[in-house]
Amino acid sequence: MMFLEDCKNIICSILTTKKSFAVCFEDFQKTNIRNTKDLSIIKKIISIFFKKYFYYENLSKYILGRTTPSLVAYLGSSVIALKILNFNQKEVYEILKNVLSKNKAFDKEIDKKINELLTKSKEGKDLVLPKENSIFSELSIIFNLPIWLIKMIIHQNDNSKAKAILNSFKGKNKRYYLRNCLDSIDDFDTSLNSNYIKLENENYLLNSKISNLEKDKGFIETYNFYKTILKEIGKFNNKYVTFYTSENNNFVFEFTNLFAYKNNVINIGVDSYFTVPGIAKDIITRHIENIFAYEATEGQMIAKLSDKQDLLIYAPKSSNFMRFYFENEYRVNFDPENLDSIISNEKNGLQELSQHCGKNGLLCYVVNTLNFHETHEIIDDFLKNNCDYKLVNKKEIIPDFDKKEICFYAILKRVSND
Repeated sequence: MMFLEDCKNIICSILTTKKSFAVCFEDFQKTNIRNTKDLSIIKKIISIFFKKYFYYENLSKYILGRTTPSLVAYLGSSVIALKILNFNQKEVYEILKNVLSKNKAFDKEIDKKINELLTKSKEGKDLVLPKENSIFSELSIIFNLPIWLIKMIIHQNDNSKAKAILNSFKGKNKRYYLRNCLDSIDDFDTSLNSNYIKLENENYLLNSKISNLEKDKGFIETYNFYKTILKEIGKFNNKYVTFYTSENNNFVFEFTNLFAYKNNVINIGVDSYFTVPGIAKDIITRHIENIFAYEATEGQMIAKLSDKQDLLIYAPKSSNFMRFYFENEYRVNFDPENLDSIISNEKNGLQELSQHCGKNGLLCYVVNTLNFHETHEIIDDFLKNNCDYKLVNKKEIIPDFDKKEICFYAILKRVSND
């Protein structure tokens, strides 16, 4: 039953260090020798654990009256081991009793709850937790989202829109696994075989879903909104173009496809060491002479701009709701306390870049989030403080049941150089 201890250690490492599963799992393997079968079981337990993390967190509060990473990890791993992997109930009980006793969290009441939990789990059922006073706590379990995010969605949207967003998170099966999310639970580098089918734009589709999707080719492209934005800004005559992004790597490649071989001078700034080599290789391979790529922060990118730009695209680091769909750890580890600094950086970056836009030039702001304070509010405040700009268009793309796309973009035009 070493599995439970192994799972606890890796989960605690993920929760406390904020490192990805891939990194923590690699660190674990450096100091622990396990056979292939054991490693496969550990991966499966942890994958399921993070998909239902907020249930196990509430479970810990109900049984123990408190929650810590190690206790949540032990309880969650135990439930999964019994429910999915048919572990021995008596052995799991003894392990939990020993662990909880060491943590001074074991008495008759807890013993009763633990036995009820393990019996239900052995039957393949979830323990039904009593409803708490807060509706947000109940919704957190249903939709497997942190309470702060539930509150944000409900408070910032009307009922129908909030319901649509929450329901889009509810589905257990993810149709798409993005190639740029390799640090998530699923180890794609070793499992890209008959289990997955490679699609265009480096996306991967679960083989078991292909029959359901063949009828609707619209599912194949995950990031349709990138093309929508580029099609809209492509109508204008843009000689000097700058594109800066902190995280929209797929957007970069769509962008180069649009502007390659044209009579433009293109600067691409990416705040990612891992992305720039891929862009550079693409430019060299295709003999593109009008595009220049840099690894740079916002400030470093601005320093490179000598001429006024006809088009500036700004896709800064945001709370990135897209990642809440595809990365279980991000959903658990994202710290809402960081939102203020994220919003401040978005505002400052937009303001600084706007000074380098020429008369009649376009400024495009793009974020993968539905947080009102990072979308509509930022644009409204910017227009109030910059009367030399007017709004051309803004659009919010919210997820529905079939396409989990999240995007907000605003296109602004500089009407004077005042």
